[in-house]
Amino acid sequence: RAAMQSPPIFLDPPRRRGLSFGRRFSAREVAIGATGGLVLMTAATALLAPIVLPAAFDSRLTQPPPAAATEETATPEPSSATPVTLATLSASAAANNPTTELINPSVSAQEPLGVNSADVDDQLFPAIDGPASPLEADNSDAAAPAGDVRGADSDAMENLIAAVSADALDEAASISEIEPLPAAVAENTYLGNYFKECVECPDMAALPAGSFEMGARAGETTRGQAERPAFTVSISKRFAIGTREVTYAQWDACVADGGCAHAPSDHGWGRGKQPVVSVSYADALAYTAWLSEKTGQPYRLPTEAEWEYAARAGGGGAFAFGDDVTTRQANFNGEFPYRGAPQAFRKRTTPAASFPPNAFGLFDMHGNAWEWTADCWNASHAGAPVDGSARTGGDCSRRVLKGGAWNTGAWRLRAAHRIAKPQTAREFDNGFRVARDLD
Repeated sequence: RAAMQSPPIFLDPPRRRGLSFGRRFSAREVAIGATGGLVLMTAATALLAPIVLPAAFDSRLTQPPPAAATEETATPEPSSATPVTLATLSASAAANNPTTELINPSVSAQEPLGVNSADVDDQLFPAIDGPASPLEADNSDAAAPAGDVRGADSDAMENLIAAVSADALDEAASISEIEPLPAAVAENTYLGNYFKECVECPDMAALPAGSFEMGARAGETTRGQAERPAFTVSISKRFAIGTREVTYAQWDACVADGGCAHAPSDHGWGRGKQPVVSVSYADALAYTAWLSEKTGQPYRLPTEAEWEYAARAGGGGAFAFGDDVTTRQANFNGEFPYRGAPQAFRKRTTPAASFPPNAFGLFDMHGNAWEWTADCWNASHAGAPVDGSARTGGDCSRRVLKGGAWNTGAWRLRAAHRIAKPQTAREFDNGFRVARDLD
């Protein structure tokens, strides 16, 4: 028989190629060899690193560790490029008082100072004649829960403001270090009629009857639909209005006499001549009712038209002082001026009558604290009374506030500007002044 041929290639076992050590290594021998190789590589690296990379090696041995961040670097002060909000002030207070528990108030998204998403006029009708300066996240117009007589001013807000106030007072222990207040203004410089009907009563100024153009004029920067249309209002009778915002001293007299039940916090800013804040529309009505009973005269809140007539004081500009306002004329967040360069931000209220009066002898008609008026909220001036009376139709669960406040951009201080808040809202920038009929 013929010799058997070699098997098919696919059955032929693979042959080794290249180097051959004559035998296979065991698993134990392979492990020992790998370990020895790693040891040799590590030793070589340790010996060669200082020679190959001496600068880097020396640097790591000699460079001191980075210094720990200080309070100043950890919590930088806000600048005009970083708008100040209650949230940023709270962060600063938390850094300086780490044991204080801060509860953020219930508001919509925090926002830069000057653009308040909660303001009804800006929600429905954004300004169309120029960009609004940024601002105040703390003027919440969100509806208060049913039955909540405190409105937006909750215990959480009180805790927050207490912490923020402590920080702000440290920064502004002397307001004159931020920007000196104007020299004291004589209280009798107004040539009209001042009167006061009891020791605890507010000083009042008698204003003449007259006509004026209410609302934002064409071309007024940052005007919104809520301030339009401009129209002529004729006030046919004299009336009196408080020369300044109601103060804590005056409010505390009402509480002591049993006329006012609510005892608002002063947020660490002091009582006495400071304008009372954290009072609701209903609280303001209780105060006017107490005054009426005490004096026998018909005290009330001013109407929106009366308030704007008093604020303009015969002028035709955006402010009583013309078409601009500075922090030497009013208390507001000067980091967001109406025109020109940023100015001071005092971060708190200032004592009533700290700035020069307008031509009617009225103090703080611009800034310091928002002021409640008698009018129900409407989204524009369409259909508003032309005789200066209060607007009693519309959304009467919310009322009109005027004047801007210590924490708002200058554009909100314009005489025409208006916002709405729930009438139960007790917020740390809400105050008021009183009015009464004369004829």
